[in-house]
This record gives sequence, structure tokens and C-alpha cells, in this order.
Amino acid sequence: MQLPLAYSDPHTYLAQKCFHQSIKYRPPHLLPTEPDHRVTFSLVGSTADPTSPLLVVINGLGGHRLFAAMLAGIAEQYGIRVLTFDRPSAGGTTPVPLPHRIPSSREALLAILSHPTLDLPSSFHILSHSNGIVYTLNTLLNLPTRFKVISVTFTSPWVPAWISGSIPFQAARVIPARLTSRLGNLLTGVMKVGNVALWSSGIVTSSFKFSSGLFIRGSDSDSDEGDQEDEEGGIGRDSTNSTTPPNSNESPLSLISQQQDLSQSPKNREQRRLPSSTSTSTSPREAAKSLSKFKRKNAKRKPEERTFGGMFYSSKTEELGLSYVLLEGVDALGIEALVALKKSLDEGGTPTEREGGTVAKKDLWGWFGDDEIPEDEDEIVNLGFGKLASRIREEEEVGVGGGQTRFRVFYGTSDGMVPAKGREHLRKCLVEKTGLVKEEDWKEIKGVGHDVVLGLECVMEDILEAVKRAGQV
Repeated sequence: MQLPLAYSDPHTYLAQKCFHQSIKYRPPHLLPTEPDHRVTFSLVGSTADPTSPLLVVINGLGGHRLFAAMLAGIAEQYGIRVLTFDRPSAGGTTPVPLPHRIPSSREALLAILSHPTLDLPSSFHILSHSNGIVYTLNTLLNLPTRFKVISVTFTSPWVPAWISGSIPFQAARVIPARLTSRLGNLLTGVMKVGNVALWSSGIVTSSFKFSSGLFIRGSDSDSDEGDQEDEEGGIGRDSTNSTTPPNSNESPLSLISQQQDLSQSPKNREQRRLPSSTSTSTSPREAAKSLSKFKRKNAKRKPEERTFGGMFYSSKTEELGLSYVLLEGVDALGIEALVALKKSLDEGGTPTEREGGTVAKKDLWGWFGDDEIPEDEDEIVNLGFGKLASRIREEEEVGVGGGQTRFRVFYGTSDGMVPAKGREHLRKCLVEKTGLVKEEDWKEIKGVGHDVVLGLECVMEDILEAVKRAGQV
């Protein structure tokens, strides 16, 4: 039996150049005298075929480009290219002040899509998970006409806590912003002793996995849950380059291709080392046994509960990938929490600015101009997607836009981050009010949590099959 490389040799698998690429770009807020920024990304799947469709993954809270390592095998099987990228402060992407985070993320994506050496299509598909919805809508509202989004699939899309009624996140909203921004520090300490906060249910579990655009349920591990995280710290962003597989204490960012023009990062950090307990050596017999074990377990599950991951990667790969993420530092988690909660900092990057003794309102999410900001926060989702629907109609009337974009939604009914009230609010917005999502394209899977949705075979295969059918325009 031919074992996937992610089973037989996790180190070599994760050391591949496709997972550690980087280019320079210029966010819109930079002054002419300021140096370029850089963005780190992964490009995997059917990359040898320039006609293969492109799926851009916009991660959720705690997401990371190495999510591509979990999607590479199934994407290649379907003949699809997958692009994942690190938002500011994640991986090797240059940090930016909070008010510039969302537009900088958008410009980083557009820079990757436009880079001449990558030969990527101008028409592509988007898979947006959790709070990736904030970034996705901003991108769609500000997308240059030279690009075309063929389809957008939202998995477990975030709905603001003051609308959804999520008790943990409503409570989090009253925590001082400075404490929220340090969330990564707290969770890193928890993760390093083998525990992670399980956002799907609001409890702490001994599972050593992520989701939300990082690691997803479904390897050969015995655990049936997966979730997300992030931390402060990290490695020096300007580490040296190498083309050799990493040893047990080598940084993944040292694998960034030397051919790419890397930018200086304003952060200078001491390089961290992989935990000494991390072991990824697997004999061929052990790897084959793990794969067989996953297949047996998966076959016993109901069709709607089966996962795809274990067919392509092992728990050893997950553990090594997680160690890589901790090495790079997960500064972004606290910042992402501020974005999701729509909270500002008191200084050095607040979305409010004092002008003549008054406070000028700013839209942290970038969905509205200064004169469009809703007075009623409960209407922010309706008005944001209403604005997108209007833009799409206007483009169709003047003959631009290249055809209608298909929107789809997948939720789990046991989603603790977005309770039933929040899901219904978004359903009414997307299905009834704006008509962006057809009734048959709104799907809720019984008994499934927030991040588990991403790892389900029935969801991922449905998404990839739809992308394959639609192809490029």
C-alpha cells in the first residue's frame, strides 16, 4: 500500500516549499518612506496544472497557512489548487496596527493573486471559516474588477455576539481590550501542557488539536474534536533560509524560499525551539497501521459524521504542524479576538480617533465608509451583506462582474460559538433579505460543533466537487 508522505515522513512533508512561500507587498496605509511588508502563504494541490481551479481559504480565529497541509492531499485528488495565507502577525506576515489589519489582509491576498511568478487565475473560489467572514466581506466589497469570485462557501460563519446571544463572547466583550489582545499568551501556556480551549463548546479539553483554519478533526487520532488557538512570542521573522528538512529544533520559517524577496519585520524575536517531547518518527508499519485504524473507525461512523483527514495525514503530522505554529508564534489570536468582538485598543491602533474634542466613529471591519456606519449595531450584518447584494446587482446591470457568484453556508447545529439565534439571523439576512444564498445552499448538520464542520467528509467533498464543476471562468 502506497502511504501518503504526510504519514510516512511528516518532517519531509511539512518541509516542502509549497507550505513556506513568501512575497513582498505594500499595504495601503504605508508611507512612501516605509519598507515593504511581507506575507507568508501556502499553495498546494494540483499546482502543476495551470488550468486547475483555485480555492482561496480565508481562515478563522487562530488560523494559519499550514492548514494547507491538511487540505493538500484531498485538493490534489480533486484537481484543485488551494491557497492559504497568514494574516498580519501570524506566521511570517508583517504585523500592522489594528485599524489596518483587515485592509492589509485583503491587499496581501491580492498581491499573492497578482504575483507574476505564481501564475494564478484572476477568477477563483473562496472558502471562509468562522470569523473569516469579516475579512471575506471586506474583500468582496473592495475587490478590483480584474478579479472574479466564482463561489463563496462560509463554514460556521461568525455572527457578532451581541446578535447571536453567545454568552461566552458577550462576557468577553466587557473584558478590557488590552487583556483581550493578550489572549494568545494565556492560551499558549495552556497549549504547552497539552490542553487547548475548545471554542466550539466553550470548555477546555485535553485534545491537542486545532481547527478554525489550522488543524481539523479527522486524522488517525482517537480524539473526535478539533479546534483553534494562538500565542504571543514566536521566532525571529527574518530567519535564515534552508531547503533541507527541519530537525527537531529548526524553525519552519527557515524554510521560506530564498528565491522569494522577503521583507524586514518590525518585530525582532528570539527564536523558539520545538518541545523536546515532540517525536514524529514513524516506521512504515506504524504508519500503515494508523491509516488502517482510521479507515476502520471512519467506516463505523454515520455518513454525515465521517471525516476525510485521516486518509491524507496522521496525528504525527498534526503534532509537528502544531509545534511549528507555536515556534512561529501565535500573536494573532488576541488581535483576532479584538476583530471578532469589534473592540478597539486604547492607544497605538484604535479604530476611534479624537477630532476637535469629539470621537470620530471608524469601521474596524471596513464594510462601510465613514458616512455609512450603522447607528444600530444589531443591523451591521444585514447592512453589510445588503451593500454587497446591491453592488452585485449594479455590476450585473452594467455588464461587469463576470456572472453571478454562488454563495453557500454550512453550519453545525451544536455550534457553541454561533448559537441558533445567530444562525437564524444570518439565514434571514442571506436567504430572505438579500437573496445571496439559495435555500438549498443553506445547510445545517445535526450534532456538529463549530470547527468540526471543516473536517467532515460530506462538507469538504461537497465544497471541492462544486469548485471542480464550476472550474475557472
